[in-house]
Amino acid sequence: MLFKETGGCCMICGKPRSDNDEWSMVQIIPEKKPRYVQLDGRTIICHDCVVQKGRASIPLFASSRPFADRFGYWWRVQTGYMSGHISPEKKNLLQREFSLLRRNTDTAVRKGTTTYLNLLMEETCGTCIYCGVPLAQHEMTYDHLFPKSRGGKSTLENYVLSCHDCNNAKSNKPVDVFVRSWSDKRQIRFAHRVNDLLRAGRLPEKKAKMLLSFRNESTRHVQFRLFHSLFRFTFTRVKI
Repeated sequence: MLFKETGGCCMICGKPRSDNDEWSMVQIIPEKKPRYVQLDGRTIICHDCVVQKGRASIPLFASSRPFADRFGYWWRVQTGYMSGHISPEKKNLLQREFSLLRRNTDTAVRKGTTTYLNLLMEETCGTCIYCGVPLAQHEMTYDHLFPKSRGGKSTLENYVLSCHDCNNAKSNKPVDVFVRSWSDKRQIRFAHRVNDLLRAGRLPEKKAKMLLSFRNESTRHVQFRLFHSLFRFTFTRVKI
């Protein structure tokens, strides 16, 4: 009966039903003393989503997914409601604290889910955020956007996935100071990479804004010597 609500798919990720996979009937809103012990308080999700969800509720976990997954979740809820397989009460329960247009990446949403490393891998597609090089698991490190030595917090919102070389090069510098030390060509490639991850719904908007804060600098001074003469130029930085 619960599979009719989702069209034979996982309620969260939309994975189609298969006899070879493990499926679980879980509470929509986990509680120590559940009030919704009947089917109206439960739904079907796949084993992968059970592992990633942890103790988080179904609506909160669904709102932390990329936009394509959020839209699929919303559409499955609406389709089940329109077909009569989902009651109005259950629809309200499935959409409680769920946001379709805004990705919720608050730490409270992530509480009880997989490790930070898996979440950061999802944000950057398993690549270093600074140089874009694909990383093996033993090559991955956490990097604070705002250094811990300067008061930065060890939270998901302040973490990015980085390789050892970029992490050591950044040291205790803020991300905007670190990126400004690069060449203009590398800064442009970095900005395009961050914007692509943001448009794909992987990178949270708040974190992307911190990564692109180096663009606030409006001028750049360049000097070089030619034929024993020193030339100085000032350029206005154009937003990338």
